Amino acid sequence: MRLELPEGPVLQAYSSLKRHDITTFLMNSSRVHTVFRSLLEGSGGGFEGPLNGLVLAYQDGINITGALAILPDRTWYIHALNIEALVEVIESVPEDLSPRKIEGESGMVEKAVKSLGMRGLTAEELVKCIHLEAPSRLSVHSTEGKHRLAKPTDITRLEEYASEFGLEVGESPNRDWRNLIAEKAIMLGIVEGTIASVAIRSASTIDRVLIEGVYTFKPFRHRGLARSLIATVAMQAVGRSQVTVSVVPISNEIMMGLLTDLGFHKSADYLVAKYKIP
Repeated sequence: MRLELPEGPVLQAYSSLKRHDITTFLMNSSRVHTVFRSLLEGSGGGFEGPLNGLVLAYQDGINITGALAILPDRTWYIHALNIEALVEVIESVPEDLSPRKIEGESGMVEKAVKSLGMRGLTAEELVKCIHLEAPSRLSVHSTEGKHRLAKPTDITRLEEYASEFGLEVGESPNRDWRNLIAEKAIMLGIVEGTIASVAIRSASTIDRVLIEGVYTFKPFRHRGLARSLIATVAMQAVGRSQVTVSVVPISNEIMMGLLTDLGFHKSADYLVAKYKIP
């Protein structure tokens, strides 16, 4: 997604130096942008190679004070230290890249929604969420079943999971099964040879991993499977010196309670603004 942008303080983050500067800015000033930082760092943890998206940043002198990432599906991830930086990066986005979603800390997203409203773009829905982080240690009571990583032969069952998850939650999980399997990003809970629960380890940085898409098939619920699965992913992350994080809508009381019971703690108010794309 390469675009010609107007000259000025806004820069396009393609060189390794600029990408390093922006990810350092995010690491030092935001607790929520695992996806954004993962985009900058790349799957190998470095800063070389093409970006799968567009990244803009606002420089105030030598310091970066605002940044915005636009993914191919038009999800925006935004973070800024002040309203000036926020407005600058938003106003530098071409009109044909209007957002499908905007995500980030609640205060920044609210200001972004207001700024876009002045351009005639109105958010259809605001989803209030909580950004949670796992403790350094988790203790989990024993539960039936075992855990393993997904294999290509599991794709049929994963499609069933995606379908049922979408019907219950309202959004489909990432269905790039072969890449997720190759990256060892799908953890399964197995009961009597059947896939009973699923969790996806999505965006990952040197110090964080985002867990999403946690789901237990209805016949296997109320057995502690989701709790045990999340704990397994989190404990593996600890072994890699990473913190497990999750973004949960405040309306999802079951998941909120499950994570809280595991010791996850709130690190920020998070907001998702949804737009209708013509």
